[in-house]
Amino acid sequence: MSLPRYYQIEANGLQGLVAGCAPRPKGRQVNPAHEATVLRRDNERLRRELGRQQALVRLTQRGLGVAPAPAKPTTPKGRRRKPVVRALTLAARLQPDVAEPALLSGPLTAAAEVSDPS
Repeated sequence: MSLPRYYQIEANGLQGLVAGCAPRPKGRQVNPAHEATVLRRDNERLRRELGRQQALVRLTQRGLGVAPAPAKPTTPKGRRRKPVVRALTLAARLQPDVAEPALLSGPLTAAAEVSDPS
């Protein structure tokens, strides 16, 4: 056995000896995985209980003839952006302006008609 391996085994043995001599806490130890399972189970139980209570409230309201409480309106979070098609905006920018030549031809033809004596 090599010297480094001997010291490694000795260190592991001393760690085990110290851990064995240390006092252990009493009672059940907390396990995070077990705690998460317990919380999920409790959450499901509470959801079922909530559904039963809501059903009882609805039955009582129907029996008494009371109108159910109106549902809260849902408000959108933030302003929704209207989607813009990039191809249409680019086509509108690239398309030659048709209105300008029509406006320019109107006064020019009228001036040409006035200046033409025939």
